[in-house]
Amino acid sequence: MRFALLAASLLALGIGIELNQPLLSLLAFGGGAAVLPDMQRQAVEVHHWLTSREFLDMFALSRAIPPGSMIVVLVGQKAAGIAGGLVALLAMFGPSSLLAYALARLWHRAGGAAWRETVEQGSQAG
Repeated sequence: MRFALLAASLLALGIGIELNQPLLSLLAFGGGAAVLPDMQRQAVEVHHWLTSREFLDMFALSRAIPPGSMIVVLVGQKAAGIAGGLVALLAMFGPSSLLAYALARLWHRAGGAAWRETVEQGSQAG
């Protein structure tokens, strides 16, 4: 019974993390710093997973440890332990990684397509 309650609460928390992070992941084009204010708002003000001071401390720690974008894992871990950190990691980096993979496959398959050549020429202009 205790395990079922723990699993249910982790699932509910995981869903909260999972619903917030994929959108932030796709908005983080060019770097994760672009989504920090919204990540802080979600973690501190909306879900109350941590305080503003804890978020600031986690941000400082995440910047000191390479690669510098692991604040999402620290927030997830604070919210739901190791499982929460793993869910947050997958939710933050999964969508953008899958999108990059899909676009790379499309790009590779379109080897001699006219639209690909047009895009390549346009990217070299300037």
